[in-house]
Amino acid sequence: MRSFIVFVFTMIALSTSAQSPLLDSLQTDLKNHPQNDTIKVRILNELSLRILKNQPDRSLDYAQKALSLSQLLKFQTGVGEAKNNLALYHSMKGNVDIALKEAFDAARIGEQNNQKKLLANSYSNLGIIYNSQLNYDKARHYLKLAQQLNLKLKNTFIGSKIYNTTGLMFINKKVYDSAMFYFKESLQMMEDGRETYRMPEVINNMGLVCTRLNKNKEAQEYYFKALESAKKNYNVRAEALALFNIGNNILAEKKYTEAEKILLQSLAKSKITGETKILGANYMALGQLKNETGKFDEAHYYISSFYQMKDSLLNVEKVKKIAELEIRYETEKKEHNIQLLERDNKLHLIWRNILITTLVLLAGLSIAVYFFQRYRESKNRQILTLEIDQLTNQNKDLFEKYNNALSGSNFEPIESVDQRLLKKAIELVENNLGDRLFGVEQMARELGMSRTSLHRKLKVITGFPPSELIRNIRLRRAAQLLMNQSGSITQISFTVGFEDQSYFSKSFKKQFGVSPSEYLQSVRDRAN
Repeated sequence: MRSFIVFVFTMIALSTSAQSPLLDSLQTDLKNHPQNDTIKVRILNELSLRILKNQPDRSLDYAQKALSLSQLLKFQTGVGEAKNNLALYHSMKGNVDIALKEAFDAARIGEQNNQKKLLANSYSNLGIIYNSQLNYDKARHYLKLAQQLNLKLKNTFIGSKIYNTTGLMFINKKVYDSAMFYFKESLQMMEDGRETYRMPEVINNMGLVCTRLNKNKEAQEYYFKALESAKKNYNVRAEALALFNIGNNILAEKKYTEAEKILLQSLAKSKITGETKILGANYMALGQLKNETGKFDEAHYYISSFYQMKDSLLNVEKVKKIAELEIRYETEKKEHNIQLLERDNKLHLIWRNILITTLVLLAGLSIAVYFFQRYRESKNRQILTLEIDQLTNQNKDLFEKYNNALSGSNFEPIESVDQRLLKKAIELVENNLGDRLFGVEQMARELGMSRTSLHRKLKVITGFPPSELIRNIRLRRAAQLLMNQSGSITQISFTVGFEDQSYFSKSFKKQFGVSPSEYLQSVRDRAN
């Protein structure tokens, strides 16, 4: 133990006012960036965070500058980060009501702007503040919210804070295995993210677990390791905590002289940071030491200092403010959620109206397209009918033209290839009107073409496939027979190749707009 104490005093003697290369780099960046923009805000906020455990008053200054500039720029992320830094500062100083206000403000900004990182950091800070006040239910609630968000973010800084605070809660519950597990997880996360600044605080907490388990030798090893890490990382707050824990353990061994020296060093470090928790712990430990050594006046001084500090930290007025802050935060959160729901309902209504309007327009367009198609089809049928009539009439003229060509000296060009093909197709249909089996296959064979080629060719010439051409010719002949009253409807349908009376009737009506019976009746009416 004697050699260990020598090491402790050696570490104390090595204490300097130097700062880390990271802080030097950040301050250089700030000096070389005179523009008042969001980059400067981020530098100020990072400086405030990194210097908090070493020079809290400068940390406060940086945070306030970051806040003012962010508000001027209307940079909400910067405002939220600055308020989180202010929350940590006031929590360390014991101003719980102010710390909660700043953390709630930061959380509100994160919620309203859907900034998950800012929100997770705010929730983790709320967990830290409530845990420091032994309000474990609320601490657990906010740490759980922070953890849910950080599962996606995977932010090592936030995650390590969550694990460390959870470990402290388990210490207070005397569940030491769980506490040590969370401290190790926090330490591993810091190592993975190279977040060494707060490592000594977690190592201190691991030593505290050993102290509670009466493993004083292991505890002292953790505290010494924490002290060494604190020096390395320029964390005065962690130095004060490690020195207090070392001194308190030595005090438990009744080594009053050594304990007093170390506790006084811890008290001096605590006064640099102004952290009320460690200051109060030192006052109480020194009061106990003086009481046990019979120096009651000095004991009274230290214990009175402890209670004065305790009374100033949490009085009736502060409790009332905290309650008002909590109610206000929850009320505003509910109001914001209601606004979001109302906005979502409005958006839903707008989209529903857009959908209905779109469907109506599509329905109207579909109807218009349908009637246009019907109209175009009707026109195409009329054109096809005219072409068939023309070609049918040409059949009568061709014989005379051929005779004239053979007998006369003049030769007239007769028709194109397409006209000849169409004429031949019409002739085939007319010659096979009564054959219900006559169809596209037989027509293709007669014309010496494949079914596909015939379909493509006639579609180009007439606008209709071969099957439609065949049906059209059959129906036109049926209309002629009905007009001449050449038989009953059933007989005529068989004559033109329709076996199914119902299909004939539907096809006829589609072609001419009236049923065969109506057509026949109109013929009879005109005859009378």
